[in-house]
Amino acid sequence: MNVVIAYLETMFSSYPQTPRLLEAKAELQTMMEDAYSSLIAEGSTQNEAVGKVITDFGNLDEVAPALGITAEIAPADATSMNLASGAAAPALAAGAWVATQPPVTMKEAEGFAGAHRNTRYRLGAGVAFCVMSPIPLLLLLNTAAMHDSPVDSGASVVAGTVLLLFVAAGGVVLLAGISKNFTPFARLRGGNFGPNPSVTDWAAELAQTHERRRFTALTLAVLLWALSPVPPLVVTYLPETANQGSWIIGSTALTLLLVAAGLLVALPATWARSVANTINRANLRDR
Repeated sequence: MNVVIAYLETMFSSYPQTPRLLEAKAELQTMMEDAYSSLIAEGSTQNEAVGKVITDFGNLDEVAPALGITAEIAPADATSMNLASGAAAPALAAGAWVATQPPVTMKEAEGFAGAHRNTRYRLGAGVAFCVMSPIPLLLLLNTAAMHDSPVDSGASVVAGTVLLLFVAAGGVVLLAGISKNFTPFARLRGGNFGPNPSVTDWAAELAQTHERRRFTALTLAVLLWALSPVPPLVVTYLPETANQGSWIIGSTALTLLLVAAGLLVALPATWARSVANTINRANLRDR
């Protein structure tokens, strides 16, 4: 219960301690204590009761109309839960559940999952672009290495290097653009939150729903990665020809393409499992 009280203090910490707000805080504390006691009486664990109480009463904007303090909190430019501050809640006495951070809320978890879902293809493409970036250079070198090729090797190196940088830069831009989608969820990515059983169950169900697709994608990706060394191996055992160097360069480019294709298939399919693993951190720390 101390965690709930500490969380309540955090909710009101951004607002002036006026008599009306102090009265409203006392009213909300009574409501939270009653709800906590009822949940315990119904057989909930302390962990479950704390998570449920904070989920139901932990957003000051939502409970303000019932408390009659909508006008008092409206001018404050801060969220009711002060998530950005990552303020730590005191631990309970020895032997009780320990929480150093406010529990994750369902709203946070759903937003975090949405950010993963919306950026999953960008993640795969960004990593794949970085892996494929040497391919233009290899292909131009391949063309220059061919027998009686009119392409100058020096020009091929310059043009290929420029294309390499462009492709790599495209991958970096895609990956860098992902970070802004996760800015509101910095405390989740940093693990600065406590467990919430209902959210944990929701995240586990989300991962299970997408598990078949993830397994299929990973199977295909592993197949592509397993095949990636084949082109250079085949070229190694072929009879030597005048264009042997060209074949080696081309097979290397094909290897990179297979590796990139595997990443492009695998990474977008792991978003739901990544969400579940992140949400489950708090439970692992609590054991």
